[in-house]
Amino acid sequence: MTFYFDDKELYSVKNEPYSLGNYFAKIPLPSRANGEVLEIHIKVVKHGLSRIQVPQIIILPQSEHLESVIASDLPSLLVNLLILFSSFFMFIFAFMERSHENCPKMLLRGLWALTCAIYFMCETYTIVYLIPASRIIYILDMICFSMIMPILLMLISWDLNAFQSKLCKTLAYLGLVNSIMQIILCLCFNIELRIMLRVTHIIQLVGILLVILCIIYNIKEKNYTPFLYSMGIISLGGFVDLVLFAFEKNKDNIFFVKIAILFCMFFQILQFIRTVVVQSTEKAREEYYKMLALKDSLTLCYSRVAYEIDKKNLSQLEEMTILVFDLNNLKQTNDSYGHSEGDLLLQIFGAILRDTFESKGKCYRVGGDEFWVFCNILNVNQIKNYMKKMKDFTLKENKKRNLKVKISYAMGYATMNEAKGDLVRAIELADQRMYDNKRMYKSKHSDIY
Repeated sequence: MTFYFDDKELYSVKNEPYSLGNYFAKIPLPSRANGEVLEIHIKVVKHGLSRIQVPQIIILPQSEHLESVIASDLPSLLVNLLILFSSFFMFIFAFMERSHENCPKMLLRGLWALTCAIYFMCETYTIVYLIPASRIIYILDMICFSMIMPILLMLISWDLNAFQSKLCKTLAYLGLVNSIMQIILCLCFNIELRIMLRVTHIIQLVGILLVILCIIYNIKEKNYTPFLYSMGIISLGGFVDLVLFAFEKNKDNIFFVKIAILFCMFFQILQFIRTVVVQSTEKAREEYYKMLALKDSLTLCYSRVAYEIDKKNLSQLEEMTILVFDLNNLKQTNDSYGHSEGDLLLQIFGAILRDTFESKGKCYRVGGDEFWVFCNILNVNQIKNYMKKMKDFTLKENKKRNLKVKISYAMGYATMNEAKGDLVRAIELADQRMYDNKRMYKSKHSDIY
């Protein structure tokens, strides 16, 4: 395209396969004009498959023109940026859901939103004006345009029956192949991407018809899948754009389609947040139920169920000490002062056990007043030191609390070496020694020893 003034060349635009049409040409005005009228003659040479249009000439200072362009594009730019940010949210959610079946859906939603945002940005006058690398914009524009429908077809195929899903995926694969071929032709052979544009349009058209047929079928079968609502909203936005375009009321021909896409993406984000909240609540509830199953809620020691789960691993430990404890006077306390007082004794005794041994092993409440401790205390001197520590804790609690019955206990211990690696035998030895200790307690009638 060449501009002439007085039969002299004033400005020329080279025919390039990646030209965006040069929406904004900076033409130096001549110093001489015919009276008060500036006559510029334009010669347009047809190139490729591009549609030839007579350019619109606007004579304005560059800064003033740029301000007017940005001002008119501002609503569209804001919507484009919001769609772009929504795609980043989808990628973040996909990362959060990487071990869940929703991860591929989130990735595709994010990729679709990103593709739409880039395409819309490349179609915005302001971006074309501000970025001089027109070839890069042109490639992004054409590639993203050809990718929108294939990604959408892949995305909605999850909500369709097997046959419909297969059709959508097949057409999506064709669209992806078409996009890859466009990249190869443009980058390797410098061939204009618009040569492949008719193929892209055919795939887009067939995809739209396929989606419409799927929507009609699902409505007929009363199968209201999530993508129906999204496609309905986007179609409504497209209808509004067409009406405004027909009456020349809308500068951005796809503004309301963008709004519809943005609304759908925000809806997906809200749905995901709601799902995360529900899953977090369910997980917390599951952890609570697991804690109830594996831990005694009164003493916070591990339960008999937890011991049965751990027993296999415990049996494989050759160097381990088993301590068996029996809380004294629990039945008499329940009978004389009520179960609340007995529960208080259990609660305090469980805390004493955990404070003493939790750093060395695991404490279990395996019966009403019976407790087991499995720890890596290996010699007699260490055991005596820990028993003294436990006795000090017990004396401190008895002194600090106004208990009707003082805390006392019987205990016995055995090592896995003594039982020759037999866990059951080690527990029996520790239990036998605990009962010997209990008989000594009863014979002496001592509350604390």
